[in-house]
Amino acid sequence: MSNFQDRTNYFKTIATKNKLVAHSAVIAEGQTRFSFHRINDEAELNSACVNWAHFPCMVHIGNNINYRQNGTGLPMKMIGNHLYFLTTLDSTTHPFKSDAIQAAYEDAEKVMDQAIAYMIEDVAENGTCGNNLFMFDMNRAKADMIGPINEVLYGWYLVFIDEAPGYTFKYNANDWNI
Repeated sequence: MSNFQDRTNYFKTIATKNKLVAHSAVIAEGQTRFSFHRINDEAELNSACVNWAHFPCMVHIGNNINYRQNGTGLPMKMIGNHLYFLTTLDSTTHPFKSDAIQAAYEDAEKVMDQAIAYMIEDVAENGTCGNNLFMFDMNRAKADMIGPINEVLYGWYLVFIDEAPGYTFKYNANDWNI
């Protein structure tokens, strides 16, 4: 179990439980926060941020897969997870743009660090993240500053790699017209 939708659901759970992101939290009668996104491209992200997003937010940008053969047996899938942690500039609190940018990076980093802490705790308590979805390993994680996106969003781009057995590579004759 390590497909895209399962990972998106796991990251959405983190965004929902986190008090800063608070995805789906009620903000007014009949209105909830929308602060977790699964984004297929930057245009979709820009549209979401202008029209209906709340901040800080967490964005599952996608995954990439590399493969590793361990001699005998099935290959392993090396899955790269790509997440953005973003917030907007607060020019009311920080009238100087440079100060607002710095504060946005700090606020987004706090959210990212809390998400990482959640995954570390999940592994410590349950042995894996998301009920056998993946193992989080800090040694395979890297974050870079990003922004501006849409001229007002700043934050962090976290990439971490986990390893999953390639069960899908087991040959099954029923999959083929032979």
